[in-house]
Amino acid sequence: DATNLESALNLAQASMSEDTTRRIVIVTDGNENIGQARKLAARVADSGIGIDVVPVILDSNSEVLVEKIDLPNNIRKGQPFEARVVVNNYSEGDSTEPVKGKLRVTQKVGGEPQLLLEEDVTLDPGKNVFPLRHEIDQPAAYIYNAEFVPASESVDGLSQNNSATAYTYVRGKGRVLVIEDRNRVGDFDLMIDALRDNNIEV
Repeated sequence: DATNLESALNLAQASMSEDTTRRIVIVTDGNENIGQARKLAARVADSGIGIDVVPVILDSNSEVLVEKIDLPNNIRKGQPFEARVVVNNYSEGDSTEPVKGKLRVTQKVGGEPQLLLEEDVTLDPGKNVFPLRHEIDQPAAYIYNAEFVPASESVDGLSQNNSATAYTYVRGKGRVLVIEDRNRVGDFDLMIDALRDNNIEV
């Protein structure tokens, strides 16, 4: 949910053996919204760990980031709930131009993606929250993916951060593990559907 270079440096330092040559490479645009990496970096360097920084240069005056898909922790079968997609439109200087594009949300269960939402949206500078009302009628593990596609590439400096993924688990009364032959996937679909119809998680 955030960029925490201080935490990343702590983890990197803790995972290194004392009797080795140690070096940390940080690939970053220099922005951090949690922690203070500068203070920790001096301490890490004093302990004999080299730090290299590879800067990510953004050529655009604005940057769009799909921060997260916010899902409830506990979802019951058949219970309507609201997911929220949080998209941040960073604008440099005094720029207050909105960014237009398309927001697409998909749900995947059992390897099969299903399109839940695809609409044209306009992002105001700062955080933009898009609610999505939804209902799950089968117990299973679900993967949600939200993606923003800008109308023009010139308004978004880095396309790699334009999607976010979230997971949720809808429990049934019982659980059954089905192991399939990779070459015969789908042979048990009728049985799986029957189990799920009876509120059994597969």
